[in-house]
This record gives sequence, C-alpha cells and structure tokens, in this order.
Amino acid sequence: MISVLVPVRNCVAWVEDALRSMANQTVLPDEILVADDASTDGTPERIESLRIPGVKLLRSSENLGISTQLNRMIELAQGRYLARMDGDDISHPLRLQQQLAAMESSSVGIIGTRVRRFGASRTKHRFAIQDSELKAGLLFSTPFCHPSVVIDRDRVGSFQYDPEFDMAEDYHLWVRLRTQATYGNVPAILVNWRIHDRNVGVKVETADIQRRLAGKIRDMLLESYGVVLSTSERVALEARARSEALDLAGNQALLGALIALGNVPEDRLLAPRTALSNVLAAQWNLSCLISAWKTPGVMALWRTGCRKLSAHPSPLTFSKLLLKAILGTNRNV
Repeated sequence: MISVLVPVRNCVAWVEDALRSMANQTVLPDEILVADDASTDGTPERIESLRIPGVKLLRSSENLGISTQLNRMIELAQGRYLARMDGDDISHPLRLQQQLAAMESSSVGIIGTRVRRFGASRTKHRFAIQDSELKAGLLFSTPFCHPSVVIDRDRVGSFQYDPEFDMAEDYHLWVRLRTQATYGNVPAILVNWRIHDRNVGVKVETADIQRRLAGKIRDMLLESYGVVLSTSERVALEARARSEALDLAGNQALLGALIALGNVPEDRLLAPRTALSNVLAAQWNLSCLISAWKTPGVMALWRTGCRKLSAHPSPLTFSKLLLKAILGTNRNV
C-alpha cells in the first residue's frame, strides 16, 4: 500500500498539477494525504473543489510548520510505502513504478530520483545513486530531493521529523536515519522541482535560517565522525558545502579539513573508504575550479591537494583549471 504525503501552504496556483501528477501514476497510490498548513490563498478550497480520487485533505487553523504537518500525516498514513510530494512540484507518470521496482530489487529503505528544476531555474540535479556515495557525501549535501523520496516503513522503522529543524528538516532526517536505512536514487529524472521566489532556500529570511540549521547538522555529523577541525577549516568546509568560492588561504584550510575527514573510520562513516576518497577528491576539484578564475596559486595548491588526498590528478580538471586561470588573469588585466 502506498501513501503519498503532501504538505501544502499557499500554493493555489500549482496544487492541481501537483496532485493530478500523483493521481495519474502508472502505479496508483492508495491514498494521497494533503496537510494544509493554514493557507490564506484558498489552497484548501481549491483542493476540495478538484474532487481527485484518493485525496484526503487535512486542515489546520494555525501555521504549525512542515515537520509537524509531515508527522501528522505519517501517523495517519496506512501505507507501507510513504511517498513525498510538494504542492508546487510535478511527478512524472512512471515515478512510483520505477521507485518501487528499484526498492523491491534491492534492500534500499529510502529512494529518491534525479530531478529537473523549472520555473525560475532550468537545470538538472543528478543526485548520486549508491548508498556508499550518498552517505560518504552527507557532509557536503543532502542525498535526496525531499519531494522525490519514497520511504519503506518496513525497512526503516518508525521515524518522525524534528520541528526544531524546520527549513532543513529533510537534511536532519537523512543524517539521523543513515544508521537505519540503505539509501539510493533512481538514475532518472522523475520529478520536476519548481523553483520560485517563495522556496525556503531562495527567500533571504528563510535561506539564512536554512544555512544556519544546515551548519548545525554538519556539526552533529563531525562530532559523530570524531573529527575536530580548526576554526578556519570549519569555515572553509561550510563555504564548500554552500558552493562558495574560496581564496587561496580558504582552500588551504579546506584541504586541511578534507585530510582530516579522510581518516574517519568506515564504521562511523557508514561507507567504504573508497567512496569517501572519491567524494573528497571531487569536492577538492570543485573548490579549486570555482576559485581558479581569480585566485593565483590555485593550480599549484590543487596538485599538492591531490597528492595529500591520494587522488589521481584528472587531466580534464587540470585543463579546466589552466583555462580558468588564464581567463581569470586576462580579466584582471
């Protein structure tokens, strides 16, 4: 049995497309629970007027937050499989079919999909696929697009979201559940993820809260790994997680952080050392590539970092670094 969980707030313009995309799956869900978080734009009235089969509307007279609404739906859901969805996104018709097939052929307890952003941004987000990659990279990013996941309650066990981490509630949950479940993503774009000026990560006031909470979650991870970083290393690690460009000193501090992370035992990381090495090398390449435009000395530091991280220097990365360094130098002339 499949239960879809859809928290909504003030999305009257988009909610019909979102709900119909779940009601028109090739594998139909048994129920679509929609928790309205005290919308003021007529969202619940619009949902009721649609009369979509399987949709059960739960109203709230006050704004309780996404975690409380999700927990409310988890308690009421009848399904073994809990599929997440947001009221402003669109699921492809084959989404549930492909996710359930992947779960049935493996031991995966939580599975997401790759996504296509649309609206204010038109890009693809290719999340990693394997459990080892996803858990090894937890310090740097969330392993899933939240509205794309399906959770198997038989494999994961009981769980709830923590309202104290609203706006980063999904990241916090994935960090907590990493010891309870195997993670995975279907290597196909099965959700269209709408980007607009009211997204939590876009609005200035909520984006700042989200960044602060994400940093707190990374502190929790570092503590569980037994890793103690210097202040400069921790600042550099946070900047890398936010994809910010670092100056030469910042990249030197980041390298120190990555070297320290390379020593995390596999039983604490919950992933093989090879997966961790690949993640650290990728993060090092990305940081140097972002910085190469305007930071002299990055090329030499990159080579040093590759050696210290025991990472094979990629000829492609070398070429990109060289080109960016040349172009960056010309820009500054």
